Parts: sequence; structure tokens; C-alpha cells
Amino acid sequence: TWITRLSTGHSKGRVARLLLLLDETSTDDSFFLPTRDDMGAMLGITTESASKATAEFKRKGWLKPLQHSRACIDRLELSAEFDEA
Repeated sequence: TWITRLSTGHSKGRVARLLLLLDETSTDDSFFLPTRDDMGAMLGITTESASKATAEFKRKGWLKPLQHSRACIDRLELSAEFDEA
């Protein structure tokens, strides 16, 4: 289930699976990007872990922040690396 996917495994994998879920449920090409604090609370990880994961995903071009707290992802790359489903 999605709860299991977001609450198990290492922190980078949890953040990646959250981003994939947000992208999957979005009605357009972007989605609302939660704050690092909110990601940590949702995923049961520290804010620092959420911040490190998102920073790495940005560096690799997998996460692209947009205006107004929105973002888009490179779904193929991110899912190839982290999606176990």
C-alpha cells in the first residue's frame, strides 16, 4: 500500500516515493511541493534528511522546483532509481 511505501526504507527512497505519488495524483504537469518540515513529518524522517534528499534530486535534475510551491520531476529517472512497485 502507499502507506507502507512511504513509511519504510531509507529516507531518500521515502522522499522519492512521496514525489512519485504526488506526481501520479496531480492533474497537470506539476504538483504542490511540501516543505522539508512537512515531508519529514509525513515520512517519519528528519527535516535534514528530507532536505538532503531533495537537494540531491535537484542536483541530478530529477526534481525541478517551480513558482508558487510547485514542482515537477523526471518521473522516469526517479522511478528507475527508487520505485519498487
